[in-house]
Amino acid sequence: MRQFLKIWFIVVGMIFLPAVVSAQSATETYRRDTGSRDNVLDIYLPAQASNAPVMIYVHGGAWQTGTRTNVGNKAEWFNAQGWVFVSVDYRLVPDVAVEHQIDDIDHALRWVYDNISRYGGNPNNLHLMGHSAGAHLVAMIGVNPGQQSRRVVNSGALKTVIGNDTRAYDVPGLAATTRNGSLPRLFANAFGDDPARWQALSPQYHIKRGPKPAFLLMYSGQGDGDSRGEFSVNFANALTASGARTTLFDGRHYNHAQINRNIGRPGDITATIAAFLAPYK
Repeated sequence: MRQFLKIWFIVVGMIFLPAVVSAQSATETYRRDTGSRDNVLDIYLPAQASNAPVMIYVHGGAWQTGTRTNVGNKAEWFNAQGWVFVSVDYRLVPDVAVEHQIDDIDHALRWVYDNISRYGGNPNNLHLMGHSAGAHLVAMIGVNPGQQSRRVVNSGALKTVIGNDTRAYDVPGLAATTRNGSLPRLFANAFGDDPARWQALSPQYHIKRGPKPAFLLMYSGQGDGDSRGEFSVNFANALTASGARTTLFDGRHYNHAQINRNIGRPGDITATIAAFLAPYK
């Protein structure tokens, strides 16, 4: 029994121990046609990266705020596992519409596919992760890639999508939960008041049969996050019915900030992500 515990602690330590990480990083502009300084991304490199898997992170902020530099422990942890980590900025509401934000992530994924080999990343082993509004944006790319990233997704180069804690998988469904059938203000600021647009911008309504990335959907359950589990489960069921490999993480003991902040820290959140991504290392 004592020997078993010793081995168990060694394995857990291998998952969470922060290895020596290269301080190397780079900032690149992934599109120039908008004239915006927001269309940039940061690349964090592990030591001696060669054909490494690539995690592309899209920040949250209610589609209106946030920055690529707020990555917490994510970059260090992924680098310690031998991954290239990329954090993306995108244009924000109200300067642009949500449609333009999706288009920005579409361009960012294509840029990474075309250029990441220069940094030791494997362009055929790409992964998307987003928190809150970022979870909505990466889910849209995963089920309904745009013109820039369609070849990336259809070729199978995008292996996984990790959606972390959003109710925007089904915007009409969210409106239906309110007393008067309208969106909560935070969502109305981003999605407006047109139900047809709500549906067009909801990943739930773009799921088709056929090849697609595997999905890990994570949800919290404290404060205003109480209903995020319902939307994640419904989206997961629809994905599974379409043939996608889908995993759910029940994080009801975390709040909306914690379920993002704890990525890269010892605990069940990081362990779940590590297990989900293990086949792609």
